Amino acid sequence: MGYAYTGLIPAAVLFNNPGVNKREFAELLNKTSSFDIVEFSRRARWNILKVEPEDTSHHDGLHGLAGTLKLKETEKFKSLERRKNKDEHGLIIAAPSLYVKPCKKNGVWMSPKFEVTVHTKNEVSDKVEEISNVGNCKYKIGDVIQHWAGLRHYLIEKILNVKKLKSNGYGDDCEYEPSYSYKLLAREFRELGEVQKFSSLEDLIKAFPRFDPEFMYDFSVESGGLCSGPFNADRFMWVNRADKYYLDPETFNHIPATLNIFSGYTDLILTAEAVKNRAWKLLSRRGLKHLHSFLKRFPDSRLSYERAVWDSHTSLWAKSQGMSYTDLLRARCLGSAYRRSDQEEGMI
Repeated sequence: MGYAYTGLIPAAVLFNNPGVNKREFAELLNKTSSFDIVEFSRRARWNILKVEPEDTSHHDGLHGLAGTLKLKETEKFKSLERRKNKDEHGLIIAAPSLYVKPCKKNGVWMSPKFEVTVHTKNEVSDKVEEISNVGNCKYKIGDVIQHWAGLRHYLIEKILNVKKLKSNGYGDDCEYEPSYSYKLLAREFRELGEVQKFSSLEDLIKAFPRFDPEFMYDFSVESGGLCSGPFNADRFMWVNRADKYYLDPETFNHIPATLNIFSGYTDLILTAEAVKNRAWKLLSRRGLKHLHSFLKRFPDSRLSYERAVWDSHTSLWAKSQGMSYTDLLRARCLGSAYRRSDQEEGMI
């Protein structure tokens, strides 16, 4: 009748904290814990923290929140990424790349740290080598290739010989089937770079303004689907009203009462109660085995869960019967004494 699921943590945070701004949302996510591959004993503490490995998917700040909200990159950021800078050899200098590193200290999640990989130059060998290679496209002088026998990269100086290969039957357009064999004169080169580390978002933005999450991602979007696990698609949704985030009421028209193929209302409530009580053991591998003791240990959560079961199943029953909201409220008030015929005959 319900399952606390790590994929529902973002939806649960919004359910518990309607109207948070994006920074508050990211901070609340960072205060959660979950353990998809760690199983706990029944005697373990509910708010157990100093255990590894812990899931890291909700601990990468505003950059991670953009992924949780499924925001697209801005056109300004994409144009920077598409810009091609070349060196004196005509080789591309790649755009810097960002890695957001979740940070945990003494069992407590801290603000993430950041690493930027910067491609500084290409080191081209003075030695011209004769090499053989295969490929599925036609090479030309100045092309960059990766040798089929390893990870070495070459800059083509001259094409000595080209041979069209016979198809193996998978079709000429098969991207995995080499179409040509080459003998080439080429110079090996290496991409050189450095990794710059930053301990705060402010320091990162000062050095690389392009990695400001509000420049990278379109936070002006007013609604969307939450990243809530591989089977839930966009059934759990959010809305943005004046830079405040809420769980979209339309969510409840798209989810079942409880887990079948997709997560449902009672799953959301159990996840929300686990987050509220910091009962991370429920959000662990085989956490369902702790449900009975969780409901016993947290009686307010038991009442919320029982109410969720009652609300969701009576709502679905009313919908299947074609009942109005008034019918449903009357049925809930009267319980077993409710008869629709009473309404139809004007007796209620």
